[in-house]
Amino acid sequence: MQPTSRNTIFPPKLAVARRIHRREFLALSLQAAAATQFIPIERLQASRGGAHAPRFSAEQRNNLLLAMDEIIPAEGRMPSVSSVGGVQYMEKLSAAYLDIGETITAGLQSLEQRSRKAFGRSFALSTAEQRVQVLRAMEKANEPPSFFVTFRNVVYEAYYTSPRVWRLIGFEFRNSRRRTAPLELFDEKLLARVRRMGRLYREAD
Repeated sequence: MQPTSRNTIFPPKLAVARRIHRREFLALSLQAAAATQFIPIERLQASRGGAHAPRFSAEQRNNLLLAMDEIIPAEGRMPSVSSVGGVQYMEKLSAAYLDIGETITAGLQSLEQRSRKAFGRSFALSTAEQRVQVLRAMEKANEPPSFFVTFRNVVYEAYYTSPRVWRLIGFEFRNSRRRTAPLELFDEKLLARVRRMGRLYREAD
């Protein structure tokens, strides 16, 4: 993965879709997310609204926020994942689906334990560089099992299914009761430059 300005293991926000395999990246709409076969559409819909029982303690929620923002920090005009509701998204998904909740809870416990063992301080009091080291170690070791991949992918989901992020990256979500949402009429003038170009192929028998 390509580095961000703050660390060396996580991809920059606007390059995520290009650098992650299709099955790992949940695309920029709820319908497209369903097609990835990673987390079903009903999970994403459930996580976007509705009441839920609190899943994490205050300390865990704070660690969750800090860890998420090491994956997608604020940069330029783009917000951090926590500022577009990432923690709430993760908490609702974890409360609604036991497997995800158990994986994230185990990971949060490991974050705290690893930070105290490696640096003698809590994850919250560690520096950004130290937090990245902890996350990198968990990614490399896959310990707890499946935590980092699940955590990272849900962070991407939370970010790239946010209408606020859609507006900032110029994505327009098309929704319709019909199977296929209607598209605007195509502007033929967009092809003018291409039509003026010479042939980019050769005839073959």
